[in-house]
Amino acid sequence: MARKAKTVKYRFPDRVSQDLLRAFLDKKIEPTIKTLKQLIYPELDALIIDARKVLQMDSYVSVLTKLIDKASSKVDMQKSIKKDVENASKSITQAYDKTLKQSIGSIGLSGSITAAIENFNTSNVSLISNLSDETVHKTQQFLLQKFSTGARASEIQEGLEEQFGIARRKAALIAIDQVGKLQGNVAQIRQTSLGIEEYIWRTAGDDRVREEHAALDGTRQRWDDPPPDGHPGQAVRCRCIAEPIFADNNE
Repeated sequence: MARKAKTVKYRFPDRVSQDLLRAFLDKKIEPTIKTLKQLIYPELDALIIDARKVLQMDSYVSVLTKLIDKASSKVDMQKSIKKDVENASKSITQAYDKTLKQSIGSIGLSGSITAAIENFNTSNVSLISNLSDETVHKTQQFLLQKFSTGARASEIQEGLEEQFGIARRKAALIAIDQVGKLQGNVAQIRQTSLGIEEYIWRTAGDDRVREEHAALDGTRQRWDDPPPDGHPGQAVRCRCIAEPIFADNNE
C-alpha cells in the first residue's frame, strides 16, 4: 500500500448483540412465555385432576392440545423481528467498515458483503422464530410427562420456569453467536479483498474467553490457513476479532 496504515482498535459489537437480544426477548420469547403462562397456569389444577383419572386420560390430553394450539396461534401473530435484525446487520457492517477505513485512509473498500448480510438477516429471523415454536412444543412435552407421573402443580410450575429460563439463555446465545459470525465474515471478506493475508487474533479479554482462544490471543494467523476452531467469530459464541496485518506494517 502507498501509505502506512494507522493502528486502530477493533472491537466486538457488544451493544449490537445486547440490542438484538432485547428485541428477541421483547418481541418473541417473553410474549411466548407470557402466552403459555396465561393459558396453562389457570388450568393446571383441573388438568392434574383429569390426568389422575384413568378413564379420563384422553380428556386432559385433548384439553392440553387445544391450549397449546391456541398458544401456537398467538405466537404466529407476534411482532416481526425482521427490522431489528436488519438494523443489527447494518450497525455491524457500518461500524466495521468505519474502523477499517480509519486504518487504510482514502483507499476504498472492496469485496461484496451482501450475501453475508442476507444470510445473517434470514438466519436470525428463522432461528428466533423457531425458538418460540420450540418453547411451545417443549412445554407440551414437559406437561404430558409430568401429568403422567402425577406431579404436583407447584412442581410443574417450577419445572416450566426452568424451561423458560433455557429459552431465554438460548436467545442470548443466538444473539452473541450470530453477531460474532457476521462480524467475522465481514472482516474476512473485506480484508482478503484488500490483499490482506494475515491478521492478529484478539480476544474480548474477559473471563468468558474459552481457553483455546485465550491461547491464540496475540498470535499471527493466515486467512488461508485457519486455526482448528476456525477464524474469529466462526466458533459458537466467539467474540474474538481479526486485527488486520497490513503489508506496509509488516515487520
